[in-house]
Amino acid sequence: MWQTLQLIIPVLYMLCFGSLAYVLVTALQSGADAYGDEFNESTSREFEDIFLFIPPQRINQLRITGAITTFMV
Repeated sequence: MWQTLQLIIPVLYMLCFGSLAYVLVTALQSGADAYGDEFNESTSREFEDIFLFIPPQRINQLRITGAITTFMV
């Protein structure tokens, strides 16, 4: 009996924490995507105001490259 409980309780804890981590990561990813889309669009509009026509996808690539470069340095 105790052997079974000693196995079930940690498995239930792992299942609960794993589910919580999945929900948190999914929510953060959704928020980051929404923010990134808005950031790219607004930055693209601001660049168009100064006659630099850069597509939003390129802005996102530059942002990611800059973050990786800064992290590596």
